[in-house]
Amino acid sequence: MPSGPGRSSKRDWTMAGDGRHARAQAPWARAAVREGVGAGTDAVSRVRGDLGEGRSRMKSGAVVALALCAAAMPPSLVLAARATAIAVPLEPRLAREAATVSYVVQSVLRQSPRVDYVDLAERAQGGAARERAAKGEAAKKVLEEGRLAFDGFEYDAAAAKFQEAIRLYEESDLSRDFAGLLQALALLGATHYFNGNLDAARQAMGRLLSLRPDYVFDATLFPPPVLELAEQVRAEVVAASNNPLEVQVRPVPARVYVDGVFRGISPVSLAKLAGVEHYVSAVAPGYAFAQEKHRAGPAAVAKITLKPAAEGRALAGLLRDLEKGFRAGQVHQQGAKLAQWAGVDEVIVGGISGGPGSKLEIVLARIASDGHVASIARGEVSLRDAAAMQTVAALAMKVASPPDLPRGPGGAPVFTALEVGGGFGAREWGYVSSGVGAALLLGGGFFALQASQAAARAKGTPQVEQSLIERRIADARSKALFADSLFTAGAVAAGVGIYLILPKGESAEIESEEEDPFALAPVPLSGGAGVVFVGSF
Repeated sequence: MPSGPGRSSKRDWTMAGDGRHARAQAPWARAAVREGVGAGTDAVSRVRGDLGEGRSRMKSGAVVALALCAAAMPPSLVLAARATAIAVPLEPRLAREAATVSYVVQSVLRQSPRVDYVDLAERAQGGAARERAAKGEAAKKVLEEGRLAFDGFEYDAAAAKFQEAIRLYEESDLSRDFAGLLQALALLGATHYFNGNLDAARQAMGRLLSLRPDYVFDATLFPPPVLELAEQVRAEVVAASNNPLEVQVRPVPARVYVDGVFRGISPVSLAKLAGVEHYVSAVAPGYAFAQEKHRAGPAAVAKITLKPAAEGRALAGLLRDLEKGFRAGQVHQQGAKLAQWAGVDEVIVGGISGGPGSKLEIVLARIASDGHVASIARGEVSLRDAAAMQTVAALAMKVASPPDLPRGPGGAPVFTALEVGGGFGAREWGYVSSGVGAALLLGGGFFALQASQAAARAKGTPQVEQSLIERRIADARSKALFADSLFTAGAVAAGVGIYLILPKGESAEIESEEEDPFALAPVPLSGGAGVVFVGSF
């Protein structure tokens, strides 16, 4: 066996003579490798990524921490086999808030063991989503082939397989398959080490730890010298991880994943990242999946433009109809059409409107594919409340859980009406204010004309009638003053109305310098805690 620093360290570690023989006598170690390297990089690691030094801060947006707790969600949660969820804004300015509510409700459904969740974004993408999924499956297969070559000490062949797996993973949906990419990088580093190439091993570890600083290396695979090297690289990466990255997505708010971790609804501002290229994924219903590499650094901005999906127009039409249904208080027909289009048994739909102050009014309804309204939940949350996400999650669990509203005779669907308070928001007030402003301006014009006529009469009065002249001049002045007041009030009202009507850009958003508070607090459920969401909009 050729000598090298990697092999020498391995023989010292095994203390069983030849390292190849020692590994052949340890099938449990090979099984551990097949089960996955770095088992600790699971959902808890994702929470660490959000809660630790590299947590995200979003411009006036929601920060959501998701943890999978030990206790599963109640088996009774959502009895339907297939389900989906979406929330629509009843005011254009609430598009980001609606996307955030959608994510929370969808996450609740994803964690139910009884639900086969269907993602509307993937449904609209059609064949493109299936191609990405196929890339992920191909990457898993190549990764397994590389593991077999690694177990057989065919390190050159194993390295080639791991590099191919990395390439395939980069073409898949890394918002789901990122753990596989990390495994491929870890095994590539181990392969280089055992092949005596410490520089290449260090490079692979550096790439891995730049993407996931809290990655846990498998002690059954790496000897102590390799683990020490990994810790050295980790310390260097963490010390240099002080780079920001802002993610902007057009033309709609989108779910943003950075290095496989959900970071919020765009726009998203991240801090304390390694100064390397990071994988940025953007997902929005009705638009094609976007995944790009962007380097973090001073003033770094990742600008992503989404393109319409294959069936995006059909989904957009369904969502427009759903918005109209919420405004009318009847969504059974729209919900049924959406469920049928998605091929699901039930759909949870939400209408998001603006309440007084910084409040959000949320109405959720669970609708079967035949239009039966099975459940309704209403709630109000504050945009700045640290427990806002927990409140939304509790609403989602309420609407997703039995008992259902009763059906009619013979199981006929019952179309229960909704009471939605979102039909009169900022834009509607803008129209009212503009109308009042226009009326005041017309009144000002009328009195200005009256003042002009009074002034003309004063000029035409004979000089001998001095008292009459003074009365007419005073009348003209009072009418002119009143006209000026109406003009001023009308201009202000019209300006406010136009401001409320026009869509707000990013400059109108409130940017907080303080990060939203984070904490993990279980959402109470009958049968245990399932999903934890903490953060504000």
